[in-house]
Amino acid sequence: MEVTIENKGEFERAMTVTIEATRVDELISQELNKLSSQVNMPGFRPGKTPKKLLESRYKEHIDGAVAEQLIQESYGKAMTDNKINPADQPKVDIGKIDRNQNFTYTATFEQIPEVKAKDYKGFSLSRTTATIEESDIDKVIEQIQESNTEFVKDDSRVSESGDQLKFDFDGYIDNERFDGGKAEGHELVLGSNQFIPGFEDQLVGNKAGDDVEVTLNFPEDYQASHLAGKEAVFKCKVHEVRAPQKPEVNDELAVKAGIAEGGIAKLREEISAKLTTEAENKTSGNVKQEILDKILEANPIEVPKSLVKREQDAMVEQLKQEYKRQGVDPAQLGMDTDAMGQGFAVEATKRVKIGMLLGSIAREESITASDEAVEAFLDNMAASYGDQASQMKKWMREDPDRIEGIKSTVLEASIIDWIVNNGTVEEKTCALEELMSAKTDDK
Repeated sequence: MEVTIENKGEFERAMTVTIEATRVDELISQELNKLSSQVNMPGFRPGKTPKKLLESRYKEHIDGAVAEQLIQESYGKAMTDNKINPADQPKVDIGKIDRNQNFTYTATFEQIPEVKAKDYKGFSLSRTTATIEESDIDKVIEQIQESNTEFVKDDSRVSESGDQLKFDFDGYIDNERFDGGKAEGHELVLGSNQFIPGFEDQLVGNKAGDDVEVTLNFPEDYQASHLAGKEAVFKCKVHEVRAPQKPEVNDELAVKAGIAEGGIAKLREEISAKLTTEAENKTSGNVKQEILDKILEANPIEVPKSLVKREQDAMVEQLKQEYKRQGVDPAQLGMDTDAMGQGFAVEATKRVKIGMLLGSIAREESITASDEAVEAFLDNMAASYGDQASQMKKWMREDPDRIEGIKSTVLEASIIDWIVNNGTVEEKTCALEELMSAKTDDK
């Protein structure tokens, strides 16, 4: 077997493999022997059909079978012998199969480059943490109150922001009704910004029984292009004004928030624990992002398009699965998969670069995902499933791809920890709101 490799671009390679005629003839003979025992042709006893007749009659089948066998037994060896790591499935151009002639085929593919990360030791990093204050817990309690607010009808009340209205509306443009501009018995909390800007403001200061004309312009970038930028008049009839009534902060509110026992004290305790976890995750995410940004800055590399395409496809599929988990069928949304993939191009490229650079660091520093670390990750993940924890761990272990995904996550965390431990970290503190509002572009 003879192998030649041609560089056709930064990553594209064309590997031409030539196999000796003796091996070609050997496989042709083997295939003819199989056919001889399987094929019965008129005028010949079973197994006695002349080989030349079989070879002529079934040449296309024989050529295909022989070519497949030759590629199968040579491709992997050629890759290994030449230390080639393809990034994608090759495009194979197959030569002719003829007796006494060498067989040649050419496989074209992208080669994964050898990456050696540099300058990843001694990073100067900052770690900003937040201590959970009572005021932070109070804000969450207020949100729970808001989500459990009830609206009580009050015929004498003049509407204000925060009230709920029950009303009819009928929309006109140039004195003509337009599709989608009419509803009866619609319920709207004023100030919730569910309607286009200016609509809700004009419903403030009214009572049950009032007729109100709301005049405004649709935004220039309104999603319905036939309405964009046009002036509209909505004739509204207010049926009810409902005043908001927030529940008191007591043990009954704790029950509404899912706390069966322990009352408001237990609710505050659980909120504190949840906020602490969220803050710690945010801090870790910020440190990780700082490290990844520094690695990318120190190691400008190019990556094969096929790897980026694979990552784009994975991101599109992940988005589709997220829609399904929310009960939405992606097929019914008319999603343009190609356009979605293009939208992920920059992030996908970044992910591929990070993956290759982190892999290089792991190899250079002998960092691995230990069995203990993987088991700890599984335990931590399964803990949130309560009584179903053991079943969850069993489900994760049943699929090799799921386990490999966990190992990759654990390995990445181990690499980040190693870089932190081999750098300097400046500790800072800030308010929880400031920490959580800081933007983090997670990979």
